[in-house]
Formats: sequence, structure tokens, C-alpha cells
Amino acid sequence: MKPDDQCAARHRLSALSMLAQDAAYDQHPTGDPPLLSSDLRRGLLAVLALAPERLLRAGSGVTEGEAAAFLTGQQAALDAVHTCIGTYMAPRTGTAAQAPACIVC
Repeated sequence: MKPDDQCAARHRLSALSMLAQDAAYDQHPTGDPPLLSSDLRRGLLAVLALAPERLLRAGSGVTEGEAAAFLTGQQAALDAVHTCIGTYMAPRTGTAAQAPACIVC
């Protein structure tokens, strides 16, 4: 695992831990909540603001097609995340309550 991957993994585990603590607080609310609505909103806005970044290239080691595929792959991953968030933030009435699960790896 590369250093950037380790950092991302630590941040993901930290966020999941905070969400678990927040869910536990909902079941047994004592003391201050671990997360405020503004914390969740700020995190969601940060994720929804992400956009693909062009591949930085030096020389001719990467073709235009490879660079385009790199950008397309990023966009597909972000689209999956944004779709999942949007699906679960939809109003929970009628058939929306039966929304399919989003699987993002």
C-alpha cells in the first residue's frame, strides 16, 4: 500500500468510526453528540464538490487515449459516489424508501 493509500485508508476508517459513534449516540444520547449536522453537511459538500483531475504528464510516455481513460475512470468513480449519496438523501416516501443499495468499492 502506497503512503497516499495509507493516508486515505486512515481517513476512511476515522470517518467510519465517527459515523459509528454518532449512530451509537442516537441509540443512547448522553453528553455531546460526536457529530453535528453541520459536520455531516460539510463532509457531504466536500465529497460532492470533487471533480476529476487531468493526468499530469511529462514527455510522451502516455497516449491521449490513456490520459482520456484516466479521466473517464475518475469520473465514473465520482459518479458512482455522487449517485449513491443522492440516492440515500432522496425523500424516503413511497418507492424511494425502497431505493436499491449503492455499492462503491
